[in-house]
Amino acid sequence: MAVQLGRIARSLQDQDSARDTLDGVVRTAVEAIPGARHAGIMMVLGKRRVYTVARTADLVDRIDRAQYETVQDPCLDSLRRHLTVVVPDLRTEQRWPAFAARP
Repeated sequence: MAVQLGRIARSLQDQDSARDTLDGVVRTAVEAIPGARHAGIMMVLGKRRVYTVARTADLVDRIDRAQYETVQDPCLDSLRRHLTVVVPDLRTEQRWPAFAARP
């Protein structure tokens, strides 16, 4: 893992802009995390404004929009509580019923 993190850090140093760096982070997350197919980065502005600043696919935007609309979801819960949240299967998830019910 240390070798992989070193490679990531070196590749991000070569980016020309913050946008390139964020895009590099989400792409690398998908490569580095076993089983990950997509990734996104949410940014918190102030106490209430949260928005997606980088994503690997439009699917991430759709999921994040559903989270912002229901205000009941794994990512915002993780941000609020400063915890890692694991959701093995959203179809059986009980913690965020409004979000889990979204198509």
